[in-house]
Amino acid sequence: MRLAFFFGLMCAGFAPLFGQNAKAFEKAGDKALAETDYYAAFEHYRDAMQRNPDDIGLWYKYAEVARQFNAFEEAEKYYEKVHGSTEAAQHPFTPFWLGQVKKCLGKYSEAKALFEEFVSKSTSTDYYTDWAVNEISACDWAAQDLAPGAGPTVKIEHLDKKINTPFSEFGAIKYEESTYYSSLRFDNEKDTNLPPRKLSKVLISEKNGKGKLLPNGFNDEKK
Repeated sequence: MRLAFFFGLMCAGFAPLFGQNAKAFEKAGDKALAETDYYAAFEHYRDAMQRNPDDIGLWYKYAEVARQFNAFEEAEKYYEKVHGSTEAAQHPFTPFWLGQVKKCLGKYSEAKALFEEFVSKSTSTDYYTDWAVNEISACDWAAQDLAPGAGPTVKIEHLDKKINTPFSEFGAIKYEESTYYSSLRFDNEKDTNLPPRKLSKVLISEKNGKGKLLPNGFNDEKK
């Protein structure tokens, strides 16, 4: 009996501490977002949600920063959770941004329906309403002109792990038999942010071989 009472007291003591940790992570995410450090905000909000998974306001913040971090699948998942929640009315831009994410993922009919929903609920004509109207037309064009067989055939191949990593590789330029590209995966050991931000550096892949950093100090260690 005493043992059960003791563990009851421990759980009661840890509950508010657990909640405070979630608030601390959320506050850190807000600060990072204000500084446009989307990677740090993404990590902090995810940590907060692990501690407070039913907070709809956190879902929305996480979806927002995931969208700005180009993590579209994560953004779609949590915008949809907010859109179907009891607090959907408190986040009126959810259909608009969910539509943008759906469009980026090539789900044009779903995106169009969300833009139409946003326009139908708008009480005035403003910048975002006009934007949504234009996006409806863009979705119609994409559904027609980007449908299979509608245009020239383009073959897209995923490069192997010699170049592609779980991080972001981008800006590739082919020159003769070499490919120059950037990769956002390098650690900045002097970064005081938590979590530390990644650095982007330029690499070269010769004859589709393993990417190597450009020599002769091309990449600035301070940037």
